[in-house]
Amino acid sequence: MSENNLPNALYKGELPIGDLLLECAVLENDVRILTATSVFNAFGRSRKGMNDRLKIGETKLPPFSGSKEP
Repeated sequence: MSENNLPNALYKGELPIGDLLLECAVLENDVRILTATSVFNAFGRSRKGMNDRLKIGETKLPPFSGSKEP
């Protein structure tokens, strides 16, 4: 674990889905993650408004999951 108690990425790579390549990693706790940038790019969206997050209960969701179509 890093100094801030967040798990480190042991492996980094790309996950091909159709014609897209999403950046991904496997953390030292075996959790698999996708980078927010690659998900935004896959949806053709900009990363503006990254500080605004949809919150349901105590769970904060990434902006792309709660965004509205422009």
